[in-house]
Amino acid sequence: MKYGIGDSKLDALASVAKKLNRKLRYHDEIVFLTDNDPHSLYPFYVLKELKENNFFHLITLSHCDLDAVKRSNLYHQLLSDNSALNSLFYYDSNRALKALGEPTTIRKAYSYVKKELEGIIISTLNEIYET
Repeated sequence: MKYGIGDSKLDALASVAKKLNRKLRYHDEIVFLTDNDPHSLYPFYVLKELKENNFFHLITLSHCDLDAVKRSNLYHQLLSDNSALNSLFYYDSNRALKALGEPTTIRKAYSYVKKELEGIIISTLNEIYET
């Protein structure tokens, strides 16, 4: 699986980024909800350079320490420039894994993170749209 420059998904999004940006209205609050997969950061990555009169917010999960080095490096690279963001909510997935302890299952980890994030994301979105 290819990540970053040369990835067909990123190239496809980059090719229509200007068109997508024109679809955004003036002074919209744009919230990017992403997980720990670098692919989910691609929309933010291609639009951040085109940001003009909108407000960008990113809600994301950290990469996992168990991820491949190449994938982790790309995740950090995609998040290295946050200057286009008005707000960032960064959830440390590794903290959740440590809280669960060993041994654990993917199902338990997913359930734990889901329970923790449900209220946080709702209140974060409410705060963004109330300002």
